[in-house]
Amino acid sequence: MSSWRRACLLSVVLAGVCACGPAQTNRSPSNDASSNSPPDAASGVVNGPDDSGVAPGVDAAVDSRALPAEASAGDSTSPSAGDARSVFDGSDASTASGGDTPPGRPLMVNTANPQLYTVTFKPSDADPQASAHDDVQTALVDTTKPMRAKLLVTLAGVGGAPGPLEVAQFAATLGFHAFAIAYENGYDPSTQSNPDYFGNSRNNELFGMGRTPGIMVNRPDSVEVRVAKALTYLQTKNAAGDWAYYFTAGGQVRWSDVIFIGHSHGATSAAYYAKQLRLWRAISLSGPRDTNPVVATWLTTPSATPIDRYYGFTGTLDPQHPDHIKSMSIMGYLGTLTDVTMTPAPYNDSHRLQYDGAHGDSASCANFAAVCKYMLGAQ
Repeated sequence: MSSWRRACLLSVVLAGVCACGPAQTNRSPSNDASSNSPPDAASGVVNGPDDSGVAPGVDAAVDSRALPAEASAGDSTSPSAGDARSVFDGSDASTASGGDTPPGRPLMVNTANPQLYTVTFKPSDADPQASAHDDVQTALVDTTKPMRAKLLVTLAGVGGAPGPLEVAQFAATLGFHAFAIAYENGYDPSTQSNPDYFGNSRNNELFGMGRTPGIMVNRPDSVEVRVAKALTYLQTKNAAGDWAYYFTAGGQVRWSDVIFIGHSHGATSAAYYAKQLRLWRAISLSGPRDTNPVVATWLTTPSATPIDRYYGFTGTLDPQHPDHIKSMSIMGYLGTLTDVTMTPAPYNDSHRLQYDGAHGDSASCANFAAVCKYMLGAQ
């Protein structure tokens, strides 16, 4: 059997284990509604690793894909000379045709013991190869709510802890699976004057494939791998939440059921990720940006995600406000700039939204509940 066929077979086998295999869970008596709850109903709060669970890997599924030929210079520059791999541009068989990837089966959340499940873990708990930004991540799913069958991933601003956690918590109350991820957010691209640096750095955040010039990220520390590893880990810790629903039969993440929502630096990364992956939503809180001191090359490149799935939310008292407006204009966000304090939902169906407030205010779904629901498609 050829090595290619062996890799494909391994991907299918691993995916089957991930989607269907039994999971062991840590259970806290103080959080159990009943001592007779089903064996796959995890405790409400789970902290840290549990070696009793068998976490199937997704290395074969994530890394056995055929990568396209090396890209040309510029924002699509090839890796440094020391990296012999070709650049992965985010496309795969599911997105190349331009359509969403349908789920292979129904969502099977266990509601026998309905509750809000909160799972905290480090990237290294889900993947021993993870090293950078090994901060505590939080995943939430509330099985007392009608489920949306959408996964929300939050991206924090420069140097911020995984979050915004309030946004993830708010989304969970609406029936979303929510995950506050730790990722490479410790650099400020606005200090650069090379228009290719912005997109190359965010590409490295997402894929860890070594584009230059830009910040470098090891593959296990990339967002793409960390999301896949987290879903596998969560399926073992919280099988009641059915996190494996977001995998394809081949073990890849079904990005077209994923929302990236970020604040500040994360706001721009969310928009960039939507250029590379066909997402269900890309929501920018106090963003997107990458227009200062120069306009980033990536802002005008083709998008894997339809433009009607992008949303921007910016404050008039934010010094970056003009940059946010400029980015939304360059990218062609739908509608005209609409003040949410003056116009009620659905805000004239605009995806360019503003409020009277400062940079940090956009990350409060408690203060802007109607806006958050609108951008999430949960009115």
